[in-house]
Amino acid sequence: MKKKLILGSLCLLLLFLPGCWDYEKINDRAQVIGIGVDPVEDKPGYLSYTFQIPVFDVGQSKGDGQSEVSSSQASSTAIFRNFTIQAHGVEEAISIAQTRYENLFYLSNLSTVILNRQLTQNQVQRVVSELIRIVNTDKLAWLLVTPQSAKEILSTTGVTAPSDMIERFLGSTVKQQGYTTRTRLWEFWRELRAIGMKPRTGLVRAADGGIKLYGLIAFDKTRPSLELSPKDTVYFNLVNDKIERFSQWVQDKDRAFQVSNIQSRSHLSVTMQSQIPVLHAKIHVTGTITQDESEGSEPLTEQEIRRYERVLANQDQQEAERVLQRFQQNRLDAYGFGEYVLLHHLATERYVQQQWAEAFAHAKPDIQVNVTLLHKGSLT
Repeated sequence: MKKKLILGSLCLLLLFLPGCWDYEKINDRAQVIGIGVDPVEDKPGYLSYTFQIPVFDVGQSKGDGQSEVSSSQASSTAIFRNFTIQAHGVEEAISIAQTRYENLFYLSNLSTVILNRQLTQNQVQRVVSELIRIVNTDKLAWLLVTPQSAKEILSTTGVTAPSDMIERFLGSTVKQQGYTTRTRLWEFWRELRAIGMKPRTGLVRAADGGIKLYGLIAFDKTRPSLELSPKDTVYFNLVNDKIERFSQWVQDKDRAFQVSNIQSRSHLSVTMQSQIPVLHAKIHVTGTITQDESEGSEPLTEQEIRRYERVLANQDQQEAERVLQRFQQNRLDAYGFGEYVLLHHLATERYVQQQWAEAFAHAKPDIQVNVTLLHKGSLT
């Protein structure tokens, strides 16, 4: 009798086991890999959303005029399709786009979000907050700003889809971080809400038949406030983050030398002197001299290498201070010095929240650069 009860119970439990009723075939999904957002003229409540998906079946129909197909015979990853929809929000735009495509739009593989610089503060806030709230959105997507149309960026043809190209550049394939900065969707959202740190992200534009990633743009909340050139972005990264696999020419009066394979790391801190913050940045730079001032025609002595180190350290220190002062003039602490103050002294929360912008503007920079250079010998 006991065995029969156990067997009956097991049979009943089988009725509650989940099956494959909600199974979706992978080739029935439209993986959204890129989203571009543009303003709509004369329609302030609407935004233009461009969704980019990879298309592996070249024979699929192009659909109506609201979507675009681009392909290249060089690589299957170059095949992509764009859907441009005007709507109030991301999810409404996806719902409309779904009526024009047979596969289910899916945001878990999102790799790139591009915002038009002409978006208002409220529009930027709306887009970013909605993408964060959507449960299946990949929050690790890269966030970029463009002075052009975001739709134009995502329509650029090449050997890969534009979203894949950006992912490969900013992701694990290309390690160099010098002439631009890298910001993920969740990082931008965190810095919007953080105390003592302003959000920033990189810029992208169409150029020479391809895509160019460059520079940095810093925000005051959701308002673009300061744009850095690629050269100035190098010195922001030198202080705020790190640089890998970088190469630069160093001017030494009327001569110059080249340092390659540059790696850097920095440590930020803040102290107070007579109620005035002192912004400390200790930076260590390593690299290899690949072209000396004699262009390899003369042996480079150990003494001369040490002099090269001092020349590079002085240049980096002066340029890094100059760029930091630009942020101070705009009262934008995109470095996170204010966050350092808060994390190490929790009682300063109100001070950092209400007074740090002014204190940062009048703070004293203290940037120290230590350089170690290697040399593989002369050509003679």
